[in-house]
Amino acid sequence: MDNLTQIFNASLQTGYVDKTILSSIDYQPELLVNQKNPPKKILSSIIHELKKLWAFFISVAFVTTSGVATIINKLKELEKREISGKILSLNI
Repeated sequence: MDNLTQIFNASLQTGYVDKTILSSIDYQPELLVNQKNPPKKILSSIIHELKKLWAFFISVAFVTTSGVATIINKLKELEKREISGKILSLNI
């Protein structure tokens, strides 16, 4: 297993199995929710992450037109930079 795979694997172990495992926070999964204290918005977190990636995969419970409208310019920018990605929505 190469070094990046080991780092990524350790981060997944921290996020899903045992939070006491030391790993890189850069690759740990995070549940995004709007919160008051400390103030943190889902949209701000997504836009921040979209600025520093080389590919993306986003899984959400549902997508609204207004939600996509807020990030459409960032997605178009990623497309111009030939950054590939997918958004998985569980709309029923």
